[in-house]
Amino acid sequence: MLWIHLPSAHHSFLSKVNTSISVPRGRGSRCVPKAIFECFTENAMKITLLTQEESRRIGHNHIGTEQILLGLIGEWTGIAAKVLKTAGINLKDARVEVEKITGRGAEFVAVEIPFTPRAKRVLELSIEEARQLGT
Repeated sequence: MLWIHLPSAHHSFLSKVNTSISVPRGRGSRCVPKAIFECFTENAMKITLLTQEESRRIGHNHIGTEQILLGLIGEWTGIAAKVLKTAGINLKDARVEVEKITGRGAEFVAVEIPFTPRAKRVLELSIEEARQLGT
């Protein structure tokens, strides 16, 4: 199991991550693109950190939608993880399937791991959905 000290990991991640995600600003929005991860809940930030760890685990120099899925499953306590578990999906099997699809990457993984355009879009849509739900 991966243990993460969220305050220090959060700060480190924010200082290194590619934050060029454009999010439409709605009424009452408290987040701007430069501080996109600042509006994440602790669980959402933990999932984001887990996606980065999953990318490193298979040697990828990017965070894709596949790693987001693995992060959601790996968080264990969130709604998404519970729904996926109920559907019979577990982290071990999901990792095997993701690796079959994406393959293993290089031995060396950069310190800064950017999000792919699709992964950025997933984050944008999740933030917009949270705004519409008032969370």
